[in-house]
Amino acid sequence: MANYVTVAPEGKGEVSGIEVVVPLVGKAAAPIAGQLAAKLVKSATLRWRVARKVRASSDIQYPGRLYRRWLKQLNLKALTEPVEVGGPRLALDLDQYFSVESTWRDGISHHSSAILLVEATYDAMIALADQADADILRDHWARARHEQLLHAFSQEFGAPMRLTPSDEAQLLRRASAARRRVRLEPFGIDEEVISAAFDSLRTRVPVVAPGEVRVLIGPVGSGKSEVAEDWFLSTVDRFAVEAAATRPIWLHAREMRNDSLETNVARTMSVDALATRGASIVVDGLDEVEAALAARIVAEAKVFAGTHKKSGALLTCRPGVLESTRDHSHLEGLSQEEATLLIERVAGSARVTWSWNPLLADAVRRPFFALAAAIAIREGERPTGQADLIARLVQRALSSESAASAAVRSSEIYALLIRMAIEATRTGNVRDGLTFQERQQVRASTLVHERVADQSLEFTLPIFQQWFAAQGVLADPATTLSAIESLESFDRWRWVLAIAGIASSEEQLDSLLEQVFLWNPGAGAWLLTQIAEGHSWFRPSASAPIESENAKARLLRATRAVVSSIGPLAPTMFPINAPDDPIVLGVRTDGSQVSSGWLSDSSGGDRVIDLPVDVGPFRQEREGWRFWRSGAIPEGAEWPWLLPVDRIASSSLDLLNRTSLFGPENGVWRTESAYRTARSLIGQQSILHAPMSRELLLDRASALLQHTPEPETTLFVTGNRRIPGLDLLNLVAVLNASTRKEFGRLVPRPDFPAKKAESTWVWDIYSDEQLQRFYAETFGLACVAYDEAVSTVFLKFAWAMGTGAQGEFGVIAHLDFRGTGLLGARSPGITSAVVPLDALGPALRHSDLPAYWSSNHRAVVTLSGVTESTENWVSRHMRHEHQPGKFASSNPFARGSSYSTSVADASSHSRPASQKAANWLWADLQALNLGRGTFPQLDR
Repeated sequence: MANYVTVAPEGKGEVSGIEVVVPLVGKAAAPIAGQLAAKLVKSATLRWRVARKVRASSDIQYPGRLYRRWLKQLNLKALTEPVEVGGPRLALDLDQYFSVESTWRDGISHHSSAILLVEATYDAMIALADQADADILRDHWARARHEQLLHAFSQEFGAPMRLTPSDEAQLLRRASAARRRVRLEPFGIDEEVISAAFDSLRTRVPVVAPGEVRVLIGPVGSGKSEVAEDWFLSTVDRFAVEAAATRPIWLHAREMRNDSLETNVARTMSVDALATRGASIVVDGLDEVEAALAARIVAEAKVFAGTHKKSGALLTCRPGVLESTRDHSHLEGLSQEEATLLIERVAGSARVTWSWNPLLADAVRRPFFALAAAIAIREGERPTGQADLIARLVQRALSSESAASAAVRSSEIYALLIRMAIEATRTGNVRDGLTFQERQQVRASTLVHERVADQSLEFTLPIFQQWFAAQGVLADPATTLSAIESLESFDRWRWVLAIAGIASSEEQLDSLLEQVFLWNPGAGAWLLTQIAEGHSWFRPSASAPIESENAKARLLRATRAVVSSIGPLAPTMFPINAPDDPIVLGVRTDGSQVSSGWLSDSSGGDRVIDLPVDVGPFRQEREGWRFWRSGAIPEGAEWPWLLPVDRIASSSLDLLNRTSLFGPENGVWRTESAYRTARSLIGQQSILHAPMSRELLLDRASALLQHTPEPETTLFVTGNRRIPGLDLLNLVAVLNASTRKEFGRLVPRPDFPAKKAESTWVWDIYSDEQLQRFYAETFGLACVAYDEAVSTVFLKFAWAMGTGAQGEFGVIAHLDFRGTGLLGARSPGITSAVVPLDALGPALRHSDLPAYWSSNHRAVVTLSGVTESTENWVSRHMRHEHQPGKFASSNPFARGSSYSTSVADASSHSRPASQKAANWLWADLQALNLGRGTFPQLDR
């Protein structure tokens, strides 16, 4: 007897897509089947003959007398219909008929048995027909149609069924194929090509042991659902043939909004079956629900796997939703070589990716984007970036002759899909915004399917939802307000805005970028990068000339929005004294070239005027004018926005190197700046960093300041040293706020160990323990310095500054020494990582080495002696717990746990804490495309 298994009908709670319906009874077979059925009902002899043949061809135990009575009252209409239509009703009818007067339902696979008996009945009826009719019927009622009959029965039955594992495996494979068809429909290319495209991904299928939960992390288009599908099918294959194999279950995260994982599994498996077999569960799409629900699902999966030791689970999610832990497997997609080979195979030409920009080249490492790019190239198009690839994919699906294209053929359905996409995006896929009647209309398109929990609709693919929501943004710019309500809302809407941006008119684009920049400049910079991706910085000289007045107005609008958006940062990068000062631009156009400059004039409001001909890069500047730029403008309608943003990117490194006065008075940034100014003032250059007399410093500073009534704008020169007046005033303020007689560095000084007295290396003026204390205090103060800068100068960026985007953070670090090398017999190495502040203590449990905590408890540093290994507890912790470079929060701008390892040579710096904080700030700005250059050098 087969094992008892329960299976939810396909399509109930799973992705439904393009149904493959193969009619099994054609026009020629229908009348023949009807005539046979009528004879069977009227003739007891024929019923006996059918019953004997069924008994002889099957080893199923069933009540023969009841079977013959069932034949007498056979549903004639069902027999004349195609098998996939009538067969399920016959099987369901037979199952119910037997159950009334026998113990039939006690059988552990009675549904499979009923289907097999109906199939045997079809075969027996074929034997009653003459040869010609039998051939027609045999062609349509063959046993090869068992899978279609199973599928149709599952749809007709509408509740968990009792099937054999092999029957259930067929249904599970069919459901898997339907999901794949939905994901791959937009590509419209041969399935063998797509299968080959994912061959390399199959080597990345993770191993999930019994009692284990793995989370497959990959960006949009990386193929994580395909990898999960391969894992699912491997469990289906084992389930079909192994008596003790786990039962495969596929769920989508959206199905679990109202019910727990345990409840969802209970709909498919009985408690006994779960205890006997266990379950292999896939939960797809954690990134398509809110972060709190995703975290809940992960927690429930871990509890489930811990309780049911034979069970395991594989979950899929994009980066940035879940905090990274050791049970994450990261799927980065294809290698660059694999992506190139795939594109060239599909596109049919070689070397097509050689001239692609780095962002696009990186995007096509994701298999779905690689396929989209290949199709575009094959059709003579040139994709520019991720948003462009998404738009092309959806437009291709809507242009094909399929049920999906019904969305654009009907204006009413099209409008409903837009409304549905906007509501789903706005609510995080909680609601579809449609009435019951509207849902019936929208179902005409395969772009959507039904949610079991509440019978509302959702898009079958996220890219469909993003594209339709983008059309809503283009139709009504006020929709953008929903995207800039919070960080969470922007995360849901950002790709929608990018898709809208690449398809917008100049006015629409300016309105969109203006709203987003004024809300958060980091979000605006991200959006601008996506829209401009793939566009050349210099428009070809043969391009059509731009309209002068329109260009002037647009450049002024963009500059005002960008200047206002960065707030207190603006005076450090633009020739204005305050972010709300009037902006007066001079602009001159010539074909596709634009020259521009700034006029210092606060007498009126913002305005744009003609740039005087004698203001240029090689001419003597006219009084009040400051030249900005001249040359060809960038490609794309977004060019007016790129110019002021480029000014920020080209100025930010100099800002970090030269601007010393971030943060509050007497904060870390200003105090370290004052210390460096003090050394310059008295000419101290020694790496010993000896304390300086406070009284002497004040006397020297006062002697310089008395020479000018406007020290703020004065550059003081003493010897070969230059001291900005603001830095000198800051030194005086810091000294006046102190009561100590001496002024020294904030971090520990050298302690001159006797055993290192003959060394010439800067670190050897410290004992090992003192160097450990130095780094602990430096990292602790660096955390404070970063916070000071972000809360003052970079205030408007808020959560877009990635290092601190996940909240208050600290640093874990390890100091050790290399036994050999170019840097001496005992060259020190420091390994450090930024982690959430509440993770410092737990992280330290990975080490039993001596640890020193910074005074502010924002950093902890361990110490070990000479070692040849580059592996230590910090690197192990980051590899297993936080994955360097991976997001650790639901903030899309979070850079995750910044990790570094280097020679420990920072002890000679005048501003070591500020230098580390500047490195973090610089990485944040570069991530937003707002930083261009090498790296900060504060002691330069």
